[in-house]
Amino acid sequence: MKKIFRNIGILALACFSFLVTDETIAVVKESDKLMIEIKDKASSYYVKSVSGKISGNYIKIGYNGLEIDVSKSYNQMKKIGYFNENMLVYKHIKPNNSIIDNKDKIINGNFKNEIVLLFENPKNIDKIISVLKNNNLNGAFLITKEYYLNNFESIEDAIKYNNDIVIKDEPNFFKKELDSYYCYAKNIRKCSTYLIEESNYIQNYSDLKEYLNSGKILLVKETTYLDIYIKYIISKGVNIVSIKDFISENI
Repeated sequence: MKKIFRNIGILALACFSFLVTDETIAVVKESDKLMIEIKDKASSYYVKSVSGKISGNYIKIGYNGLEIDVSKSYNQMKKIGYFNENMLVYKHIKPNNSIIDNKDKIINGNFKNEIVLLFENPKNIDKIISVLKNNNLNGAFLITKEYYLNNFESIEDAIKYNNDIVIKDEPNFFKKELDSYYCYAKNIRKCSTYLIEESNYIQNYSDLKEYLNSGKILLVKETTYLDIYIKYIISKGVNIVSIKDFISENI
């Protein structure tokens, strides 16, 4: 019996020692100059999230906020012993009305400084792919089943160079044919992936100048001067991105 009590006492003492040690480490950590510096500077790296805007069946996608994970940042910088902003660890702050919780809504805009160029069953798809590739950009192709069957190799090239596909009909067919795609909301309401719709049509250069605002999906009807369009968009400081990046709430 004495032996049992002795063992219990030893175990309790060990547990108490570990508890004291952990508390001591925590106190030392909190008083460390590096920890204090990280906490002091954390607010200057804070980015407020922007809520998505829902209007009827449509959603304009917001974006995540960012805040410093103080503890993880400290553990990273402790290895070198001084503050280095490149070693800061961030936590994402999910926005209200997140697209993650509203996948049934139709996406036609976002709140970031970017646009998507969308091309519908284009006759000159190979030229479009070449222009996008030469500018190191991605676009999106809105296609029907018939167009896909008649332009199979070109669609494969578009996918190869990281362009997106938006389907206009026959979701069961495309489900078997493509690994990844989006659905055009005007034709397909029930879809296993995101619903996409253009913000504006671009028939000519005047339309582009009128409708070029960030956070839009632009359906480009006339592509003869696509290279000029791209140069104009870039000159205005607006980023041309893929649908995947447009939908992402990360900044």
